Amino acid sequence: MELHVLDEQEVSIVGDDWRGPLHQWEDLTRYKERLPYKIQPAGKWLTEQLPGSVLDIGCCGGYLLDHLRRSGKMFSYKGVDFDVDAAIQLHPDDQALFSAVDFFDIQEKYDYIFCARVVLHLPDWRSALDKLLQLANKAVVVVTTVGTVGCVSRQTTEAGFVYRVTINKQTLEKEYRPEWIEYKPDKYGTFILWP
Repeated sequence: MELHVLDEQEVSIVGDDWRGPLHQWEDLTRYKERLPYKIQPAGKWLTEQLPGSVLDIGCCGGYLLDHLRRSGKMFSYKGVDFDVDAAIQLHPDDQALFSAVDFFDIQEKYDYIFCARVVLHLPDWRSALDKLLQLANKAVVVVTTVGTVGCVSRQTTEAGFVYRVTINKQTLEKEYRPEWIEYKPDKYGTFILWP
């Protein structure tokens, strides 16, 4: 798999050994502790847009569902991830709301697409953002790593090679014109894309 390289600072080291998103192998404890905090600004923005249908890509423990329910607003929700065990454990009465699927296989459109901490585990972030935009009727909300330099770094784990992608902020702004909710340089960004 090759990345589209638009500037000299962006590095492509992705090869045939790419084996899927990092969270397939990482301990979910870290996500359970940190993800609810990281999605708060994006969740707040999304709550203000409701009512509507929401597709939560990379739903992990279903934290966005909890956030939306606390708002008291009307919405329909679907959470997808490669592994939905954590979401089902935390929401045993809502098993039907969660599916273990690859979001590239989804065809149904939703008003709002919410995607937190997924794009950074995919070597071709442009293809991921393009697919998210195809699924959205109204807006896409993304939380991912955004920096001054775009790169793909390979890490070795017991399960094999995995990748962390940092999206180049300048390239993102040029190609997608995001509306920023929050930006912490070289850490992460929370932004909205309009279909």
